[in-house]
Amino acid sequence: SYFAISLFFQGSVLILARAYFAKSDTIRPTLFSIFSLLSAWIFAKTISEPAGMGVAGLALAFSVGSMINATLLWLGSGLPLRQILRDSNNHSNFLPIIVCSFIAVIAAIGIRSIFDLFWVSLPGTRTNVQLLITLLTGFVVSGGVYLALASVFNLEQWQLIKDRKNSIEK
Repeated sequence: SYFAISLFFQGSVLILARAYFAKSDTIRPTLFSIFSLLSAWIFAKTISEPAGMGVAGLALAFSVGSMINATLLWLGSGLPLRQILRDSNNHSNFLPIIVCSFIAVIAAIGIRSIFDLFWVSLPGTRTNVQLLITLLTGFVVSGGVYLALASVFNLEQWQLIKDRKNSIEK
């Protein structure tokens, strides 16, 4: 579960690093990554064995390193925090995106729980096909929930999809 903390930051690092690369700046992201790697290594050495956390300590250290890397890349880019909170039309998207994502995750967890009950009622052990069906159904349902909520909140992503759909129909 400690590893899951870093997923957002890992994605952010990829996007932010590309912004630097687009400006032909490869030195700063490299230095930030080296610093983050060293920080994660020191943190791992500090908490894995001495604190008795073992593999969980490694996952937590990796998450801390990812957080440091994403934060350094963001701060080094000079982009204002306002850019995350509001879109180009000064429309607040940040909180609605968080809410939509949270509800979509709850839908995916619900699908998994329903399918787990269904698969348990069948004789035999769980197969890879059953896992794939559960995963694909969860993806479709949670994606549909997110898109429905994006249309309700009129998020920028929904506006892009709606505009593209209208341009294809013409």
